[in-house]
Amino acid sequence: MNKGSEFKNGAKAGIPIALGYIPIAIAIGIMSKASGIPNIISILM
Repeated sequence: MNKGSEFKNGAKAGIPIALGYIPIAIAIGIMSKASGIPNIISILM
């Protein structure tokens, strides 16, 4: 295998994990906004 196909296979395998982080990120964003944490701190978290 060459490096390009290895990267494609790895990226394809990581898609479900990345999709799983989206609801968690949204929830953290909503909670930090509700608790008054500044946007830059929320982004850095």
